[in-house]
Amino acid sequence: MMDTKKWFLIATQRNCEEKVARLLLRKKIEAFCPMSLFRVHEHADNFNNRPLLSSLIFVRISETEIETVMKTTGVRHFLHRFEKPAVISHEDVLHVAGFSRLYHDIEVEKSNINAHADTESSSERSQEYGNECISLPSMGLKLIAKKENYRLRKLYPSLQEYKKTHFALNSQ
Repeated sequence: MMDTKKWFLIATQRNCEEKVARLLLRKKIEAFCPMSLFRVHEHADNFNNRPLLSSLIFVRISETEIETVMKTTGVRHFLHRFEKPAVISHEDVLHVAGFSRLYHDIEVEKSNINAHADTESSSERSQEYGNECISLPSMGLKLIAKKENYRLRKLYPSLQEYKKTHFALNSQ
């Protein structure tokens, strides 16, 4: 039986997300640390690029590689659901990547976790109080960005054009 690769979330030591991702990539393990721009001062146009999910990174591995990941410096643990490492849907990972490129100053909130997210991904995009939101049920998170924080105006004249291009994704 072929051991297929799935996405998982791992917790890292504080402020070690990028370092852990680099170490895993050196071990030939697919790792993704979503980065986003955050305003340095409330009313300034200076931004810092930093991890979107504090102390969390994604890894795409087979279950046989879990031990290798755990032995990596800076890795604390896998996020679990039902006493097993929680599988994150491929679609949710793609949505995190797209949303973090699209907006700056993104807020992350906890939301409901879909118990069957590894088999039925159902990410939802919505608008609430003038904000763009995306629910990520396999992660139990919601990303929220104000419309005025839309970063790619020069490349995509409208938000709808960007979504048509990047959010019409096929899960793999």
